[in-house]
Amino acid sequence: MGWRPPGLLETGIIESRLMMQGVLNEDGWTAFPSSPPRRTRSSQEIWAEMEDLVHAVVSAAEDRLPNRFSREARTTDFECRYSAEAYFDAGEADSVNIDGFTVLRETGPRGTKPGCASDKRVHGGHDHHRGPIYAADIGITVCWDAHRDEQARLQNFYSIMAVASYIFYNDRRRAYHLSITLEYTRARLWFHCRSHSVYSASFDINESYTEFIHFILFVIYANRQQMGFDPSVTRVVDAEDRLQYQFDICHTGEEIARTYQTISVLHEVAATADLHVRAMAVYLVRPATKGDGLSIAEDSALDRALRDFFQLMDQPDEQEARNHILGKMRGNAINETELRDCENFFVTVLADCEVPFDLCYVSPHRGKILDFVPRQRRRTLYGEVCEDMYDIQSARLFFFALTECCKILMFFLRVSSIHGDISPGNFLVHALRLLRALATDPDLWQSYSVKITDFEYSTDYDKLTAERGRTGTDYYMAVEVQAGCHLFYGEWTPPTLLARNHFSYNFYHDLESVLWMALHFALGHVSADVMRATEWETLSQWLWWQAEFMKLIFVRNGSEFREALMLGNMRECDRLQLVLERAYGTTSPMVRLVELIIAMGEAHRAVQSSQLDPDLVADPSAPEVPFKQLDKENFHGEIYCQMYNAFIDISECFTGEDGEVVPLGGLPAISPEDPQRLWDELDVVVPSEDEELLYELSSDDEGSDAEVAGEEITEEFSNEELHVFIAQEAAAAQRDAEEAPDESDVSLQTPIGVKNPAVPQLIVHETEKVLEPQEGSTAITGHVAHIPTSEESKEDIQITPVQPVMDNRRSRSANGVERANQRAREKENKPQVLLGKTQPTTISGQRNTSVKARTKKDSLTRPPWR
Repeated sequence: MGWRPPGLLETGIIESRLMMQGVLNEDGWTAFPSSPPRRTRSSQEIWAEMEDLVHAVVSAAEDRLPNRFSREARTTDFECRYSAEAYFDAGEADSVNIDGFTVLRETGPRGTKPGCASDKRVHGGHDHHRGPIYAADIGITVCWDAHRDEQARLQNFYSIMAVASYIFYNDRRRAYHLSITLEYTRARLWFHCRSHSVYSASFDINESYTEFIHFILFVIYANRQQMGFDPSVTRVVDAEDRLQYQFDICHTGEEIARTYQTISVLHEVAATADLHVRAMAVYLVRPATKGDGLSIAEDSALDRALRDFFQLMDQPDEQEARNHILGKMRGNAINETELRDCENFFVTVLADCEVPFDLCYVSPHRGKILDFVPRQRRRTLYGEVCEDMYDIQSARLFFFALTECCKILMFFLRVSSIHGDISPGNFLVHALRLLRALATDPDLWQSYSVKITDFEYSTDYDKLTAERGRTGTDYYMAVEVQAGCHLFYGEWTPPTLLARNHFSYNFYHDLESVLWMALHFALGHVSADVMRATEWETLSQWLWWQAEFMKLIFVRNGSEFREALMLGNMRECDRLQLVLERAYGTTSPMVRLVELIIAMGEAHRAVQSSQLDPDLVADPSAPEVPFKQLDKENFHGEIYCQMYNAFIDISECFTGEDGEVVPLGGLPAISPEDPQRLWDELDVVVPSEDEELLYELSSDDEGSDAEVAGEEITEEFSNEELHVFIAQEAAAAQRDAEEAPDESDVSLQTPIGVKNPAVPQLIVHETEKVLEPQEGSTAITGHVAHIPTSEESKEDIQITPVQPVMDNRRSRSANGVERANQRAREKENKPQVLLGKTQPTTISGQRNTSVKARTKKDSLTRPPWR
């Protein structure tokens, strides 16, 4: 990096000067003796001596070696501010302490109004007479503790990592950050970047005072790049006195970088103590002259979107992954309409490149390999300015976008690709009109398009391996991906079932994430009409329960409640239905999300129950078998279509006007005096004879579950026999569904009529061969997804899905559930929704427990306050 430490002669001259002044002796630093006397001063008073020590070293160097060190050559000044505090935006840690730092002599620009660049302060007790310190002006940082014990060391470890994260989040100019921790006189030097942190072996600053002198001289005289500042990022003030960033980036095919200046933030993760992360930020930018904040172009037609983030080095770059998937889609498009659709699924990438910086990613120790994958900073420039789905508050537009998400993932299924990180941040909504499109537009397909981005974890399905780690965004991750195993196969299935013995990410995991996106929006909002029609005393209790239910479902690393909901647990599905009915009304299509959850679980069960491991069939006692995946041909498109059509219905029940739905976060905080009582009043409890009810759901007059469970399923269950069994069970389930007394009640197992054929619909026709495609249709081996064009017939369309196999060898349809509930109500003469009086107990510890086999004793626990 260009820094040359002082030689032996130069160092000896400095040390002699310090000894003459009494700052240094043969035992080390006089202000910090290795065996400190009895404590007569506070830690703050002791630590203040370090500032004098640093100043003495700098003065000695400038006095004795003026040609190498001078006051004019200083780039920073050192300050001790014991227990100064820095505050985070989010996360588990609210703040972190900093005990010392160097401050740049040439401070950055200050703006009077908020801009894209952060300008946060470090708060300390000396601010009133020494002035404020801004995070962007800090060079290196120090954490010190007066003790030498293990607790002090661990506290310093945590603090210095959090301090580095704070510096990175508040200044995107940083490529890396340097720091030092001291447990009294035991020191460690630290190097931090978004990829990793490295610290030196500990040393005593008294025993190794020469090395400590070298460190002091470096932090005072090093230039900005040596301190970790990236010269390709600049902070400027624009014409409105807002602090902005300027980024340098080379367009594809060009060698000279262009400069783009930020206008606004499109997406940025909140500042937390988490250091080794992607730190994604997306900005609206325009061309500008480097270093001149007033030079930004005024033409809005030049608006671009710039993404700055840190990517794992073993991942393909954005453009390579994008082009690979797009190329496969182009090759599988059967007409010009589909070809245009495929092109519109992706944003135009004008530039996508690594940000060069002089860092070594090779271990300096020969024969040793890094035991981690480093991150490399990347920047991507997009030709279209889009809005990610996190920022969409219109229910009409949000659920319209979800229909397009389903369509995009249907094409991913066709070309055998998975995305691996489906979330609202990776779907972008692009307004097609020059003037801003509105969510109230009568035809959203003419006003908006939806694009998919962020292909860091994308890959071909057949390239997945058993070693692939968990990928995705926690809130929207499929429950099986969170668990790391298949969950939906039944206990009755043979031990040679492939899903029992192998696990890998699959197409349905991507689609399940879309369903979690829908549920997160639904639970995070409430209908304004419902709010106007409901008394606040009642509504406040409903909203409190809704917020608490949401906290149980959307948590980092998943929860038993979330898993049970997707597995089809009746209690959790009933709770969700009640929440949605109270938030949007009993007739709202939003309640259909419960049906989609059940249907998604059935789709998982169908594919996981369809295939045996041939190696285990041949030798059930084999200790190891090669890794295998569920065959791509077993994944069918009916669940995509069912979600597509449900999202259309939800979108069209809203007008798109502002304030149609209200975010829960914008409502007054609700803190009930007795949450236990409120939970009891709002809880949904299945009838007390729920064990009998569960068996009624899966057993008609033909026999009981106990009889079915008693049937022997041998390991010699061949693939052909399994498929025959599946076909028989599907036919039985179809007969059950046809016996439904109310034909107007649309079941998950019966054909689903499209309510509004005027908008594009996805239709899946099951077939054993690839059908001859009609105009505007999509041919897929094993099933054909048909996307009608606007010129095609507007007649009602039916979707007939394959019947999945349930855990208890009976298909659970929505009509079947309703009939069983009706029988239970008639038998017990109880209301449909009962108040909480049954005390559930802990869920079974068996991970792959059949949902249908769960009884009252296997129900979920109460929330934490119970």
